[in-house]
Amino acid sequence: MTTFADDLAFLEKHGKPIVLSGEGGARVALSAEYQGRVMTSGVGEKGRSLGWINHAFIEARKTGTQFDNFGGEDRFWLGPEGGQFGLYFPPGAKFEFDAWQTPHSMQEGAWEIAAEDARKVTFARSMKVTNWSKTTFDVDVVRTVRLLGTLARRGGRRRRASSPSGSSRCMRRLRTRGWSSRSRRAPSRSSARS
Repeated sequence: MTTFADDLAFLEKHGKPIVLSGEGGARVALSAEYQGRVMTSGVGEKGRSLGWINHAFIEARKTGTQFDNFGGEDRFWLGPEGGQFGLYFPPGAKFEFDAWQTPHSMQEGAWEIAAEDARKVTFARSMKVTNWSKTTFDVDVVRTVRLLGTLARRGGRRRRASSPSGSSRCMRRLRTRGWSSRSRRAPSRSSARS
């Protein structure tokens, strides 16, 4: 069994992980170096590590592959991957696996730490992505990952917390900010709503 402490020690050899701590010994390890990714979690340092970390890939210091698989529990991802608006195939390429490529700006380079405390961290990154139809998007991503309490008070009653997770909050921000609004070519009304 790999413990949270074991995985944290490995991550510390290869970067500067951020550890969030919460009630009951809850711990989450994140990495700005690996695109604001949640690498693993656990209950206490000696508890089991609940994530999967690709030790061999990280030790090899690979980057620029079709998919830089550092492992982890949660990461930022955009879609669609394929089709005429797909972001994972070069413009005009055949939709075959050999041509599939995670956009380099999504998987390479550290993300800025915009804010941090014991229970949450906010990452930020500006990037450009070009879809298969040759539309380039300038995207400003703000990703907040926070620990939720087991119970929250609302209206005088105790109930389970229902705050959004880091990834769904991030996607909601993209939709509400209109991530395609700064593209070089304005999208049609129907594609801007999707």
